[in-house]
Amino acid sequence: MTTKTTMTESSPRPTRRPLLGAAVLGLLVLVAACTSDREGAAPTSTPVTVGQDAQDQGTPVTTTAVQAESTPPETTISVDPDSELAQGLAALEAGYQFRSETTVNGETAVVVEGRWLSGNSELTIASGDGLVDYVFVGDHQWVRSPNGDWVEVESSGQAGNPLAALAGPLVLELLDASPSRVLMEGTYAGGDFDLDVAEVDVAILLAEGALSEASFTVESDGNIAESRTVFAQLANISPITAPAS
Repeated sequence: MTTKTTMTESSPRPTRRPLLGAAVLGLLVLVAACTSDREGAAPTSTPVTVGQDAQDQGTPVTTTAVQAESTPPETTISVDPDSELAQGLAALEAGYQFRSETTVNGETAVVVEGRWLSGNSELTIASGDGLVDYVFVGDHQWVRSPNGDWVEVESSGQAGNPLAALAGPLVLELLDASPSRVLMEGTYAGGDFDLDVAEVDVAILLAEGALSEASFTVESDGNIAESRTVFAQLANISPITAPAS
């Protein structure tokens, strides 16, 4: 059965639809006191050229001397971070599945799993021993009560694609690239993710042209919180609909 109610402070509900498809930026428990070490940054990004084997930098290897003419020329690619990010987000525009984990001082605090499809989403939030299921359809949302019934709760309105927040970094820096993999870091306004912080740095990994991972780390009052979300193409493409009455 389904019922409709207005949530109170004791009722289970997220403050908003988890970001990054639920990249859980909005679920981080320590971020309110976090401050940024970047100030006065102007929007900027610069195309660069990197080597095909850039992702292997820093890995110890053993080499032997060879004739110069036997060494194949390095394959390079030209990478425009803004364009790569736009294409990586567009690859998941129709839908995606995700798993996000937030840890505090190395201990798991929140895990969110679910999928987003054509503007609707379903997800499960696990924290401690508790599990809460949510369904978002249009501008409506439901939560599964402890007895298994779905309860429609007050909604702040249709949120659109949660990944849209990643499309507007203040600064976008390329860290590494190859024909199949691009790693970059974006600095975003904290307000883009409903965070009480001036800026937040998010590491963004694209694989085979699509967003694959987003993560960040913050420190507050001696505690270290880390959030990592992994994205993939949808394995389940069945429509997400309102829970049955």
